[in-house]
Amino acid sequence: MGVVCCCLCKPHSYNAGLSSSFYEPNSEKARLLGQHPTIDTKAYLLMEEAIARPGEKRARAPSAPPDQLTKHHRTHDIKIVQPQSNSTMAPVPCPGPGPGPGPGLGPDPNPHSEPTPMVSESADLIEIKLNELEAKIFTLIKNMLADNKMKTVVRVAGGWVRDKCLAKDSDDIDIAVDDMNGEQFAQCVADYLAEKGGKSTKVAVIKANPDQSKHLATATFTVFGTSIDCNNLRTEIYHNDSRIPVCTMGTPLEDAERRDFTINSLYYNINTNKVEDLTNKGLKDLNNGIIRTPLPPLKTFVDDPLRVLRAVRFGARFRFKLDPLLIEAAKEARIRADLGSKVTRERFGIELNKVVGGVGSPAGAFQNLILFNLHDVVFKEPPNMTRDPEIKHILPDPGKKLASVGIECMTNLQNFLRKHPVSKDMRMVSLYGAFLSPYHGYQTVFKKKKMGAIRWILRESIKTADQAIAQKADRLVCAAYGLSMLADEAKMHPNSDTNLTKMHHNSDTKLSKMDKMNTSTQGSMDGQALSLRMGELLMDIKHEYPVAFHLAYALRNRQNHPNEQNHSKDINHTPKTVVSGPLPGSAYIGDPWVGGLLDWLVQSSGLIGCWAWKPLVPAKDVMAMVGVKGGAVGEMMRRQVSKRLSQPAISVESMQRFIKDSFQSDPPKFKSKSSKSKSSKAHKSKANKSKAKQSKGGSEQKTGKKGQKKKRN
Repeated sequence: MGVVCCCLCKPHSYNAGLSSSFYEPNSEKARLLGQHPTIDTKAYLLMEEAIARPGEKRARAPSAPPDQLTKHHRTHDIKIVQPQSNSTMAPVPCPGPGPGPGPGLGPDPNPHSEPTPMVSESADLIEIKLNELEAKIFTLIKNMLADNKMKTVVRVAGGWVRDKCLAKDSDDIDIAVDDMNGEQFAQCVADYLAEKGGKSTKVAVIKANPDQSKHLATATFTVFGTSIDCNNLRTEIYHNDSRIPVCTMGTPLEDAERRDFTINSLYYNINTNKVEDLTNKGLKDLNNGIIRTPLPPLKTFVDDPLRVLRAVRFGARFRFKLDPLLIEAAKEARIRADLGSKVTRERFGIELNKVVGGVGSPAGAFQNLILFNLHDVVFKEPPNMTRDPEIKHILPDPGKKLASVGIECMTNLQNFLRKHPVSKDMRMVSLYGAFLSPYHGYQTVFKKKKMGAIRWILRESIKTADQAIAQKADRLVCAAYGLSMLADEAKMHPNSDTNLTKMHHNSDTKLSKMDKMNTSTQGSMDGQALSLRMGELLMDIKHEYPVAFHLAYALRNRQNHPNEQNHSKDINHTPKTVVSGPLPGSAYIGDPWVGGLLDWLVQSSGLIGCWAWKPLVPAKDVMAMVGVKGGAVGEMMRRQVSKRLSQPAISVESMQRFIKDSFQSDPPKFKSKSSKSKSSKAHKSKANKSKAKQSKGGSEQKTGKKGQKKKRN
């Protein structure tokens, strides 16, 4: 029999038709569905009961104790599908897009989010497919309960159940028990495993850490190589001045209602093989693609304002709509104040790093923050922010430009990264940089040193765990603006024979010849100057230059929009769809200068990989050639790098001549190490003498006081 998963792929509409292609072609179900292509869901359920196959039985376990579940609480039978090596049909993920983005999720024509299959709200259509390891773990737990005659009800809670209902793999097994704490249950499992000859496991307790959203100590143990967290069902009581609750033992319903969203409030009851939807909303919202809170959203957010960021994250990850009541609650002034006062900056960074580093639409998530008017709370501007006088192109009111410039640049870059994936760290760096690009050219003073505003916001406002991300994001934005200016000065069309694309920068190329090749379409920059400036940019951004090029294109494309004010008002504005990709330069439609610069760089500049070049003339040879030591050698090595960047094809002999000529015409002015050491020794000797005098004077004063005392006595 083919496996019909809980995410049985039916169209989004409740009464839309069910495709017969999901069943065996010769089955009775396929025949009936083929005769009735628009059969509605209710009729299908009746049909399902009528044509049940011989020998097919569904597990009907006894219900939970009445003191834990009331009649109106919905429980859903699960047909446990054990792993089969020769299975003829796997769970079918829903083809095409999911429910689609909700309000403020941002323009994302081809979202790289997790595919969201449709989830049935009917008990007869829900099945969870356990893999071999999960079946082994759950069987062990049930055997332990039976052998020890334990009445404990064991449930898997939260994300594992949600992901399984969506036919996704998950290794995040969180267990909740009803009659003991997590540490006690974990120890029972460990002891039982040892009795049966299994590999012994130690039970560890993770202390409560509110900054990590762990409000209660959690037991963790390992079974068959899988780490499992365990806790008891609980209820939480919050006080007005804190997001840290007081936790007590609770009922299953209380435990479900305390959770952040209905899609995370589902349980898988190991005892009864059932999915439990105690809020009566979880499966429905999972099916309809809605982020909703079990309790009124204002109460949920007041209890823990961090849940606003979690709503943004889950909405972007699954491309789910946000419940209208949730949106209104998130806009409340009280939530804005509590988010800034109750939640630590480190928690901001943890949640946002999951947004920009994961799947989905980060631009949509950030657009929701703007919709909620929370972006300036999360991305707080540095104090005493000033403009950098050395940077010309600076946007006024950068915080207000996040809704237009930041979101659109982030969306364009997001589409580019979908086609040209980079490492997770680089994805975070580039998306953060794109969103905060309006702050380019602004700076502040941090620990008595100047620091760019972008770097400060990522470092201090959201406190990213990896400080290198903040520094790299600032550099990437600077490089993108540098490439934009360089493209304007060089003015090279993509694949043009009249520019520098066929020029080789070697020591024998005369500058006059290069000047002749600079036609009127290229601007005033000569080839060596262009190569040097491009090389300096590459030394900073290295192999991530394609991302910097596309960010430069996104910035220039955004700056050319005439109706910027209208975009800033319209939070749901859909930006242009751009043709993205590092090659060829002609892909940058509407901006030939950026495309021409990229073509020249890749095809003939000779600069690709310059960040990994080794010196043509080693430092010891430089010392022997010109007879210098110390800092002077470093200066000559820097000149060598600049020369090679301006002429990538220069030979070793030409570089040696350059070093000699450069040293003779402009010798570096550095003090030798010997003179420095002499001056430092002299300074130390003077300091020691002064200390000796002070100590001698102090001893004389002491002896004088002692003599006076003796005379008095």
